[in-house]
Amino acid sequence: MQRNFLIAETWKKALKTQPLIAPWARAGLETSRSIRSLAKLYASGTQFDRRITGANLVSVCHPNWQGVRSASEGQGGDMLYLPDMTARGVAKAADLILEAGYTHVAFNGFWIGYDWLARRLKSQRPSIRLFGIWHGSFAQVTETFEGADDLKRVTDLAREGVLDRIGFVKNGMEKVFRYFGTPADLVLNRVPLQEHAVKEWDENAIALIPSGPNIRKNCHTQIIAALMSECFAEIHVIEDELEYLYLDERQRQRLHYCKGLSRAEIFELMARSTLAFNVTLSECAPMVVLEGIAFGTPCLSGNNHGIYDSNETLRSMLLVNREDDVCAIVDGILAIRENYPELLAQLHRFAIEYDRMASDGFEEFLNT
Repeated sequence: MQRNFLIAETWKKALKTQPLIAPWARAGLETSRSIRSLAKLYASGTQFDRRITGANLVSVCHPNWQGVRSASEGQGGDMLYLPDMTARGVAKAADLILEAGYTHVAFNGFWIGYDWLARRLKSQRPSIRLFGIWHGSFAQVTETFEGADDLKRVTDLAREGVLDRIGFVKNGMEKVFRYFGTPADLVLNRVPLQEHAVKEWDENAIALIPSGPNIRKNCHTQIIAALMSECFAEIHVIEDELEYLYLDERQRQRLHYCKGLSRAEIFELMARSTLAFNVTLSECAPMVVLEGIAFGTPCLSGNNHGIYDSNETLRSMLLVNREDDVCAIVDGILAIRENYPELLAQLHRFAIEYDRMASDGFEEFLNT
């Protein structure tokens, strides 16, 4: 029996004997999954096929953190989804990882119990390589006390030698923490490459805005810009209806609120969309942008991440410099529509190059 399926069965047995998660989280628990089975989530054609060499890797993340989860599933190893853990749950998780013979563990984000698990793994097997991957910006960290505390726990573990290295997906954060004496590197999220048809921008164009109500997500501004552009027959917003939008009936008819979609349904909608939006006020390395690229759907985003740093043409066309300016977003939409065929061709080439760069960089990060 393959190792990842063995872990899944063992973990299920453990759950029967001891509650390892809060009751509200039990329904969402998923156990170890081979990266090759992700086609069920991303649709057929997923190509996370460049597996990490020289490392027997398991990536750990919370099952309900959608962006972090998407990024984690591209790291090339097996997956272990762990929500809140009791002390006994930590012991069971450590036993599962050690018995399976993993040599490398990547913690994506740092949830309740992850620091206990890291300490236990290192104390029981000092040779195991442990990594913390931080998916967030400084602005995101300061939104809540918990966010700031989680980052402090990660950096403290690295300085103590429990974590061998920290990878930051936000450009520049790795330099900040190296300055303060923490072993840190920049890590790029991979592109979940897809087979997809070439799109056209026509009178049935669809806009996708997968932003929540958090003020940093800038959802209101993006909706108004999509409406004002008069470029879309439908605008899908993955959120509850926003009551504070002062719209007439004609405008409201174009808006479709669809909070609660499954990941598979979101990806299906992404594949059908003409343009996605992620013009937020602060970002790290947004998976919405990378998933859009993967599905052949350009994503207009704020100038607050480094995904397009290697391609000046894409930077100029897909980044909005004034994220909270409705008119600046409208200008971006119109420019993309005007250059849509050429933009799609560039994005296709860029996706392959960027994914290779991300994969090679992560392999180097694990083996440094």
